[in-house]
Amino acid sequence: VRLPDAYLWGKAYSLDALCGLAVAGRLPQAPAWLDELEVLAARSGMREMTVRSHVHRAGLGDRRSGQAAQLLARDIDSPALHLFAGC
Repeated sequence: VRLPDAYLWGKAYSLDALCGLAVAGRLPQAPAWLDELEVLAARSGMREMTVRSHVHRAGLGDRRSGQAAQLLARDIDSPALHLFAGC
């Protein structure tokens, strides 16, 4: 198993913050940025970021993404993520 390069983590954390602000502000770019975060997370094996992208989508009203986030977060040992995902 190969860990993602450090710059990918930085990009993912930046996108996560951007998505949080975009969802809170209901910016029209939010879905595109969420897609970018989800693709980056999936391609790089960043399961926590995959969960966070689902939580953000739930913030836009996608109920199934909220359910997916809770299900995926259960397999990750991160109490902060569990709070974020509502587990």
